[in-house]
Amino acid sequence: MQSENRMNTDAYDASIVIITYNNWSDTQLCLDSIFAKTEMPNFEVIVVDNASQDGTPEFLKEYAETHSNLRLKLNTRNEGFARANNQGAALARGVYLLFLNNDTLVTPGWLSRLIAHLQDPRVGMVGPVTNSASNESRILVDYESLDGLDAFAERYTSAHAGQAFEIRVLAFYCVAMRRSVFEETGPLDERFGLGMFEDDDYAMRLQKRGYRILCAEDVFIHHVGGKSFLKMDMADYWKLFRENRQKFEEKWGIKWQPHLPREELLRGYAMQMGEQIYALHWEAVERNKKLNFLQQQFTYYKHELDLIHSSRIWKTFQRIRMIREFFIPENSMRESVFLKGINLVKNIFSGPGVEQGRDAVPVLPVPWAADASAQDARTSPPDSHAYQVPILTPQFFDFSGEQLYVGGAERYLLALADLIQSLGYQPIIYQSAHERWTREYAGIPVIGLPSGGDPIRLNRIFHDEISPDALAIYFVFDLAYPMCNPRSIGISHGVYWDANNLIPLYEEKGRIENILNPIRNLARAVSVDTNTINWLRGIQTQLAEKFVYIPNFVDLEQFHAAAEKKADDQIVVLYPRRLNTARGFYLVKGVVADFLRRYPHLVFHFVGQSDPDAEVAVRELIRQFPGRVRWQTLSFGEMHRAYRSADITLIPTVNSEGTSLSCLEAMAAGNAVIASNVGGLPNLILSGYNGLLIEPTESSLREALDLLCRNTQLRDEFAARAPEVAKTFNIERWQASWTALLQKYLLQPRQNKRLPR
Repeated sequence: MQSENRMNTDAYDASIVIITYNNWSDTQLCLDSIFAKTEMPNFEVIVVDNASQDGTPEFLKEYAETHSNLRLKLNTRNEGFARANNQGAALARGVYLLFLNNDTLVTPGWLSRLIAHLQDPRVGMVGPVTNSASNESRILVDYESLDGLDAFAERYTSAHAGQAFEIRVLAFYCVAMRRSVFEETGPLDERFGLGMFEDDDYAMRLQKRGYRILCAEDVFIHHVGGKSFLKMDMADYWKLFRENRQKFEEKWGIKWQPHLPREELLRGYAMQMGEQIYALHWEAVERNKKLNFLQQQFTYYKHELDLIHSSRIWKTFQRIRMIREFFIPENSMRESVFLKGINLVKNIFSGPGVEQGRDAVPVLPVPWAADASAQDARTSPPDSHAYQVPILTPQFFDFSGEQLYVGGAERYLLALADLIQSLGYQPIIYQSAHERWTREYAGIPVIGLPSGGDPIRLNRIFHDEISPDALAIYFVFDLAYPMCNPRSIGISHGVYWDANNLIPLYEEKGRIENILNPIRNLARAVSVDTNTINWLRGIQTQLAEKFVYIPNFVDLEQFHAAAEKKADDQIVVLYPRRLNTARGFYLVKGVVADFLRRYPHLVFHFVGQSDPDAEVAVRELIRQFPGRVRWQTLSFGEMHRAYRSADITLIPTVNSEGTSLSCLEAMAAGNAVIASNVGGLPNLILSGYNGLLIEPTESSLREALDLLCRNTQLRDEFAARAPEVAKTFNIERWQASWTALLQKYLLQPRQNKRLPR
């Protein structure tokens, strides 16, 4: 064993750097394979241990006693992947430098073939093909145990002798380069800490210097993959992933592009799925025969149900509850349950339990109706749906799927999808569209369903698409009607029926039923404010018990007050939301001209997408007051800049409001907030303490804005208190509340889930 401090001028052909952190048994297999299968005699192995706690250091010392070309560096703390590799590279004396993970097994000929590809001076780095990677370096393998590894590697590499192809990124589980190239390019960037994205970063640096990066088809390395990361808590893993992705994107000024597998691997997945589908085909045929019979029975009784519904006849509470016990919770295809339910309905129709009354309600929601159709005998393999979480929303993109909507609802949806991913599930967003299309945003599939904006049609198509066993999330709760999965969560983003152009609810009782029916269908519902829950308590107290209050959130790492003091010679008034009537744009428009004339140091900054009429209006203001009225649309990742440059933020909602994300973000950024007393805004603003609550009128807005423009001390007090209140709405608390709720309805996550790299 050679100490890291021992001076030795002997040169090696190659230096192999391995980082260890626990998993000593994997390290032993890796080292055994290197010393048994590396044909080049003049190489050294440098193992850098990151303060393992499982006996790895002791094992390494013992192993080094019998291998003179093995050197060790034993760190006293976990230095992270990049720094540890840099430490190993600094000790290297080989002409060629290799970085190898400790959960790999090499195969005969591996080192000499990798080095052969480096004889081309244009090649900066080369890596092997493998059984486990997230990009084109992964190939299909046919060995089922390590006993067949070498035989497979020999067949594959012989068939591809001398072959290599250019690849955008090589994962650092196994890469080789000339040491001179490493010294020219510099060490791995240590800003990435424990790991992830240092390989993407290094590839960019090599390519910027004009070097090619190759994947060698004639070198195969077995890779277990993800041993260290799989031991992390999933929430910590995804937090690290997001942080390092942001560091990478900020460093290079580009959006990171996910790695993609080669086409033949995708075809292999498709073939495997096809075999499973075919195996289920005959079972589905027999099932359809039974379901067709049941559908005929159902159609007959459904007709009678419709007649009763139209005449507003109701049943006794006990009998309704009996029906629901057999239909709503089960929501399954078990024929015996379905037939028992039909007999119950038949008995009720012919019995004395049917009465007519002035205040009668519909018989019962029938989300199970379409579940009894033959189309629900799906022929896809069960696992293809088991870990998907479908989310139904009116719109995420526009109907054509071309323009992304940028607002609070969309930020909420992305945060929820991100949380679902962190729990090991795949969220899929479904929305209304003119024709079917598929898009992807931030790695999340978005599917447009050809409903033309009709919510009932959207509901039915959605349930044709998804498994009846899935946890379905109805991003707007009233989309849970007429059909609804038994495992279901709906979300109320605030009372939306408070617009003055709607028929008053108590003048048309049917409108109340349109709101209550979806809630009856849902297993659970989330309200972002207390306003919705209190309204429901006044209508039907029992239904209100389905709701849990989870207020909206703010990411305090992204939204916080500017470190530098804002200029005293200017007051920036920010309107950070969609330019339309409901959000209060026209209230603000009505005061702009007067305030700009009265206060020469005032600037109005509008940030958000716009309705057509509002766009005309804001452009006219810009024309009248050039430089003092600004309008722009910012991405989710850029919004914090608008708040940091603002002094006063206006949230003058007229109707349809919850606990506004814009309001929370403005508070976190230390803005003095003026908000209307609509919806859930009183949950956020304690008027006179961390902002001002006003009536949703132009005169009230004018009075409040005038007060803050004149009273610098009050503005500063609000700016100081608002971030403290915002802390109680931090995103971590929101994530914890949603996680607790989701885990009650999700299946147990897969233990072998593949982490995205």
